[in-house]
Formats: sequence, structure tokens, C-alpha cells
Amino acid sequence: MPALVDPANKLGNYTVTSSNGTLTLTAAPLTVAADNLSRLYGDPNPTLTGTTTGLKNGETISVTYSTTATQTSAVGTYPIAPAVIDPNNVLGNYSLTVVNGTLTVNPAPLTVAVTSFSRLYGDPNPVFTGSITGIKNGDNITAAFATSADPTSNVGSYPILAALIDPDGKLGNYTVTNNPGTLLVNPAPLNVVAADASRLYGDPNPAFTGAITGIKNGDNITATYAGAADPTSAVGTYPIVPTLVDPANKLGNYTVTSTNGTLTVNPAPLTIQANDATKNAGDPNPAFTGVITGIKNNDNITASYSSPADATSPAGTYPIIPSADPNPLLSNYSITLINGTLTVQ
Repeated sequence: MPALVDPANKLGNYTVTSSNGTLTLTAAPLTVAADNLSRLYGDPNPTLTGTTTGLKNGETISVTYSTTATQTSAVGTYPIAPAVIDPNNVLGNYSLTVVNGTLTVNPAPLTVAVTSFSRLYGDPNPVFTGSITGIKNGDNITAAFATSADPTSNVGSYPILAALIDPDGKLGNYTVTNNPGTLLVNPAPLNVVAADASRLYGDPNPAFTGAITGIKNGDNITATYAGAADPTSAVGTYPIVPTLVDPANKLGNYTVTSTNGTLTVNPAPLTIQANDATKNAGDPNPAFTGVITGIKNNDNITASYSSPADATSPAGTYPIIPSADPNPLLSNYSITLINGTLTVQ
């Protein structure tokens, strides 16, 4: 509606025709936009937010935000929808644009840690264990643990691997970190003991024997036994030394304890027996003789014979006494002396 302004009072000179115009009010643009947000699988939804732009004249509206995603929702994207509440009935003055946001559910971290173990070569594997951390929503995810090693595997280290079992198909909701364990196969104890033996001086060595304990997996490990002594070795003790025979190269799987035996060389029996003799009274003693039995290794063992009788001894019987001539080899013998008899007629 026009209104004329006439500060000089001139309107009386006019015939005035007044025509109204029209003012058209159009709706103002109003935008409600939900914010984009993210969280990990299994976590609760964050507080949903957004922005409202375009309100005029101090007018107010309320906005709430919601999504179909829940704590158990799988990894993926879900809309965040704004809902506009207009308690003051002002929305008629606006051209409303509602923009959804996106809630991105990202994979949750899942960590598998396999426990390390050790055992001896030849033993069965222990029961393997480990831990799983990060499972959400009670998901039925378990693990089985295995290694390539078996009782016949050589000494060394072998990985223990975890295989996840997921009957409900939930692993797609996780970023998995799988930390293997280690099975350490240690050497098994192996004992070889040579048996003690004995013999007489001058005899050949007996067949040496011994025992091996601790062989695993039927490994073809045997032993030979030897000593440095031979038939000429003096009375005393000598080591019997075991030597392991390993054609399949399995000894690297063992910690070997080798125990020597003892060969005891005992004195050989040696008998010196004086022969009997006769003579007439007044005669000098005859040359006495005797027999030595038991000499070994062609040792140069000799004997001397004597009697307390002499040319003045009256008729009767007198001993003929043998004695071994000095010789360092006599220590290898156990000597028995047998007197003879001198008969003086």
C-alpha cells in the first residue's frame, strides 16, 4: 500500500489515484545435515550429531539423529538419519533439506598369541595353547594350534601356528594379528656305559660290552668298546672306552654322557716247583732243577733252587727251596713256590 508524503501541502492540487502492489514472501532454505561418524565393530554407537543452517529471526527447531546400526552390526556403512521436530510451527517458513550422514563400522583389532613350548627330542608334542584378545559381542571365535614337528623331528625350533575357527562367519569384522609361538626341540639325554671287565695278565682281552639308554624313535645308534690294554700289558687297571656308531647321523639330537668302564688286569698264576733229588752223604749237593709253569708272553722268568743241606749233612731228607730270580715282570704274577726234597743216603 503506497503512502504519499507532502511536506509542502501541495496534494490539494492533484486528483490522486492510489494502486496497491503485492509483496511475495518465499520460503527460506533450511538444511539439516547429519555428521559422518565412525566406530569399531562391537563398540557402542557414538553420540550422533549434525548441523542446522538457515534458521531466521531467532527461530528454533529440534533435531534428533538415529541409525539402524547397533553394537552387533557387521563392518560396513549405515545411514545416520536426522528427524526434525518443530514445536513452534515455524517449518512452514522454510524449504527444508535433510541430508543423511554415514556411520562407518570399522573392523575391530583381534590378536592371537600362541604360547611357546619346549620338549625333548623323541617326545610327543605338548598340548599347545594360546590366547585370543579382542573378541566382541561374544562371537564364537576359537583357535586350534599346530606345528609341523613330530616326535621324529630333529633338534631345532619350529613355529606353532594358530588357525582361527569361525563357524558363524564373524572374522570379517576383525583385523587379525596372528603371533605364532615357537616349539623348541631340545636334545634328549643319551647315556652309554662300558661294563667293567677283568682278565689275567697275558690273556687276550675279553669281549667288551656295555649299555646304551635313552635312544628315541628306534634310532640306529650302537656302540663299540675298546681298551688300550693288550696281552702284554702289565697288571693294573685300564679304561674301556665306548665309541658310538651313528650311520644315520642322529647323534645331533642327543646330549651324550659317556662313561668308561675299567679293565682290571690281575696277576697270572705262576708255579715254581723244585724237583726231588738224592745224594750220598759226604757228597756235594747235586745241581738242583725244577719246573716253572704259567709263564706268559715268553717272559724271561727263571728260578734258582737251594737247600740247607751240604756235604756234611748226615743222611736224611732236606727241603729243596725254589726262588724266582729277580725280574721286574714278576709283579705280573701270583707266585706259588713248591719245595722239592733232597734225600741224603
